[in-house]
Amino acid sequence: MARRALGRLLPAAAMLTAMMTGATGGKAQPPAVANHNATYDFYLGGIWAGEITIDANFGSNLDGGGTYRAGVTASTAGIVGFFLKAGVEAEAVGRIGAAGLSPVRFTADAYEPRRRWLVEIAYANGSPASVVAEPAYRLRPWSISARDQRGIADPLSAALEALVPAAADEICSQTADIFDGERRWAIEIGPPRHEGGDGGGGDRIRCDAVYVRIAGFKPKLMGERARRPFALFFEDRGDGLFHVVRAAGKTSFGLAVLLLRE
Repeated sequence: MARRALGRLLPAAAMLTAMMTGATGGKAQPPAVANHNATYDFYLGGIWAGEITIDANFGSNLDGGGTYRAGVTASTAGIVGFFLKAGVEAEAVGRIGAAGLSPVRFTADAYEPRRRWLVEIAYANGSPASVVAEPAYRLRPWSISARDQRGIADPLSAALEALVPAAADEICSQTADIFDGERRWAIEIGPPRHEGGDGGGGDRIRCDAVYVRIAGFKPKLMGERARRPFALFFEDRGDGLFHVVRAAGKTSFGLAVLLLRE
């Protein structure tokens, strides 16, 4: 159950908030803000199921480049939390370059009532160098090697590219490749479409996207079940920068929705 909860909570920041990584997205730019804090409410089948809080900081180092550190906390809540207390805390640390965010280390600590597991991924030259999991991942016929995943992002670093406010021409029309230590997937994000906001002035942008399982998943989760469409909705904060205010996609448990908490 905890892995399912994680699959609905963090990949609510994993799937629904569009894990866009600078390594593969052609529009990657250094973050336009020094820090970003946001909380999203997560609904599953119309029921409040949890919340996700992201805290990211971006700075500079002595060689003229940049660094970043970000944390995310996701947990079940409401009636779902009453029956299942599960969640995850994750952190990503890395460097900022002309191509965007490049992770150095990713850690995740997930839990459920009777189980807990930890994952740490270390990176070298933009690729996973080692993966440590406790308990260790069981080797299965569909398992993949971390060292074969070249130029790939961790879930949180990739999600930051979508969550951090950016100019309208720096969102959407991107593809991301993500590896969580065990599985690999991609996010394909289409071109932006302007929609009328509360003021009717076209101040909301919609981006249709697809979550695609690539490798490391059970065979029954591949084939036609490997692709899941969803949509992202961005709005101008009032300073010319757009941020994700809503994300929605169908799941086997009903419509999954993320809403920015104002």
